[in-house]
Parts: sequence; C-alpha cells; structure tokens
Amino acid sequence: MVDAWPASLPQYLLRDGYSGGLGDGRIRSRPDAGPPKVRPRSSAMPEPLQGRMMMTGAQLAVLEAQ
Repeated sequence: MVDAWPASLPQYLLRDGYSGGLGDGRIRSRPDAGPPKVRPRSSAMPEPLQGRMMMTGAQLAVLEAQ
C-alpha cells in the first residue's frame, strides 16, 4: 500500500520542469529463431511522471523521513 502524501508538504508540482508520459503495457520476448514477439502485458500500466517542487528545509526533512 502506498503511503499518503503528507499535508504539510507542497501539494502541487511546478509547471516548469513537469513532464509526463504513457506507460508501455507491452512485453517483448526474443525467440530462438525469427523476429522478436510483442504482446500486451496489461492495460493498467503506471504513467511516468517527473516534476519539481519548492519546499523549505523543514519540509524536505519531512519528505526524507517518509
């Protein structure tokens, strides 16, 4: 189970530096002969997310303690 994000920390990412993408729900395998095979793994894949937050030293300590 994922821990809840503490309310004392910033709740939003900065617009500058934000990027997101789509998860790849495919699995690839290489057979002994022939071309590689690709098939669906799952339709529920996590989406990659990258961003920045401004926080104080005290907020950073709370985050690192989690």
